[in-house]
Parts: sequence; C-alpha cells; structure tokens
Amino acid sequence: MTKFLAFITPQHGHINPTLAVAHELIEHGEEIVYYVTDEFKQIIEATGAAFKPYISTATHMRAQTTHRSPSEDPFIGMIYETIDEWRYVISQIRDDVYAQQADYIIYDSLLGKIFAQMLQIPAIQFHSTYAFNNHFNLLVSQFHALSVGETSVEFIAVNKYFEDFCALYKIPLNSYANLLTRIEPMNIVFLPRIFQPAFESFDDSFKFVGPSIHPSLRRTQDFSLKRLRRKPTLYISLGTVFTNQIDFVHTCLQAFGNSPWQVIQSIGESLDRTAFEPIPENFLVYQHLPQLDILPRTDIFITHGGMNSVMEALYYGVPMIAISQIPEQSFTAGQIVKFGLGIQLDKQNVTAKVLRETVSQVNEDKSFRINAQNMQTIIKESGGYKEAVKAILSFIEANK
Repeated sequence: MTKFLAFITPQHGHINPTLAVAHELIEHGEEIVYYVTDEFKQIIEATGAAFKPYISTATHMRAQTTHRSPSEDPFIGMIYETIDEWRYVISQIRDDVYAQQADYIIYDSLLGKIFAQMLQIPAIQFHSTYAFNNHFNLLVSQFHALSVGETSVEFIAVNKYFEDFCALYKIPLNSYANLLTRIEPMNIVFLPRIFQPAFESFDDSFKFVGPSIHPSLRRTQDFSLKRLRRKPTLYISLGTVFTNQIDFVHTCLQAFGNSPWQVIQSIGESLDRTAFEPIPENFLVYQHLPQLDILPRTDIFITHGGMNSVMEALYYGVPMIAISQIPEQSFTAGQIVKFGLGIQLDKQNVTAKVLRETVSQVNEDKSFRINAQNMQTIIKESGGYKEAVKAILSFIEANK
C-alpha cells in the first residue's frame, strides 16, 4: 500500500477534479490523506480519503499573520500573501504531516511543492488547469505582463522574503521563480491534450486525462431535476468565487425573464435570492446547484470560464458563452472561441440586449454544439480518472 498526502488548493475548481482519482486509488488499496480547509470535509471523506483540516488566512483573516506588501503590483503582493499563507498553515499541520510517514505527495498547490521539499519525498503534480513547461507557462507569462521582471527591486525584495521563509524551514529552494517552474516527473493534467496550448511540446511525464468525473461522487443538493420541465434550457453560473454579482443577476433576469428559455441560475452564497423577487416563472434561482446533474440537460451554458466548469460542460457537449472574471479565465475563453465551442463576452459590456443576442447566436448556429460534441468525444477518449490512476500506479511501480 502506498500512502499519499494531498495538498490541493482549497477551491472547488481545484478540489473537484481530484475526488474521483482519490476514490479510485483507494479502491486499489492505496491510502490518501487530504490537508485542506473545513468546507471540503464532506466531499473528501465521501471518497474514502482521510481529512485533515487547517485554517487559511484567506478565510480567517488575521492581521498578525498578513504581511502588508510594500508593492502596489498585484503579482508581487500575491507572492507576499502566499508566503504568509504557507507560514500560517505549516505552523498548524507540520507535526502531523511528518508523523504520517508518507510515500508520496500529491499536489496542485505550491504548498504541496513546499512540503515535498521539506519531507524530501517524491511528488506527483495535478494540474486542474493548464500544465506548464519551458514552452508554455501561463503564470510566468502573467508575471511578466504585470511586473517589471525578476531583476526589479520589488522582485528582489520579495524573493529575499521567500529565501528567509525557506531558511526558516530548511527548504532547499533558492528563488520563488524556481518554485513556479519546477516540473515533477509525473504530472496529471485534467484537460484533453488538444486543449493544452503548445501540447506538442509536452513529453510523456504529462498525462492529459481530461475531466475527472465519477457519477457516485456528485454533490447532493436541495434541487429536484423534476423542476426542469421546459426546453430549451439555459444554465447560468459564475462559479463559486466571483459570486457577488448582483447587477449581473438583474441583467440576466431582464434578458430572459418570461422568455421561451428555461433558465437555471446559480448566484452563490454572497447573494440573497429574495433580493431578486419577484422571480420570473421561467427562472429557477438558487445559491448552489448540482452542476453535473444540470449540464446534461442544458442547451447553452453561460459561464465565468473557470477550467473545471468548462471541462464539465464539454464532458456533456454543451456550448458556452464565457464571461471571464480574471486573466486565466479570459485565456480559457479564448480557447473556447479558438475551438468554436462558444462565444466570449467582455464583462464590462454585458447588457440584457447583448446576452439575448449572444444566446440566440449560439442557439441558431449549430456549429457551436457540433464542435462541443466533437470535443466531448475527445474527452471521453482521454480516459478521465481511470487513466489518471493507471498512470500513477504505473509510475509508482516503475520507481520501486
């Protein structure tokens, strides 16, 4: 039996693709311990994995743990905040992590890279979004777009902050940039290979398995599919992070209220459903919805372009309208356009009229659905969680 410690970014778009892999590894007799925040306890334990909680500075802000960045550069500020997060989390779980005597680290967060260095054990990297190598690295590209580069005074200062952190925990790393570009000998990528930019440049250490979806691990929520009585169906969700979008919800209600569309809209925890009453009869509005149950019944998906949502939509062959909230989502929206899977809208220019016209365009132009269904076939052939587990077990066997 192999024992894995999993360090995954505490966001649904990162956690969800790992669940089916964890379940399948456990079915093969392996052991997995997840270190993550409390909100994921139920869905992680449903896989059979052990759950170990920590408190994050992102959810429990503590002034004494948060470094006040001297830089106005958003990327530099993010590095300071990330290092402070590591300090805060490591202080909580370090003793428990060492006591586990694990064989491998599984990670998609930089915290996992840190612990792999601290424990000096091999690691397998999960990529819930684009993989990277010497030919393509979206994060480094964004760094160079936002900052003046590694020779700037600001970067030298933040790298010194990182070096002090490494010295404190005896971590053999000498620069933050090296941490960002470190590539493991085994990488599981939850995309089909064709969706990966510069995919020809990635060698066999990268296994492009596509979305990882297990039917028995779907999250149960208070929503009856019997409510979906109309056709065509329009599903709208901006994910679980960028949900404080009251104007956007009002725009959707104005665009599609009392239209022929059956509209299902997820508004997230930060908004109160009663603020939008009276809700049109053709709308179903909830704070949370079982996306994997709704997408097979969806004709068009209006999405923020988060990779997990995009892959789930393509798993069911659903064309999209992408309204991105951050640069990575905008890049993915560009991929949606490139492959003819849907249309990208600028969030600053979204009006009720624009939404209606764009939905009509996607609905009437059948090429969007045909292209989404072609990508669906490619995804199914990529193997999903079963192919991921096959690759992991083969890697472990080869390295005994």
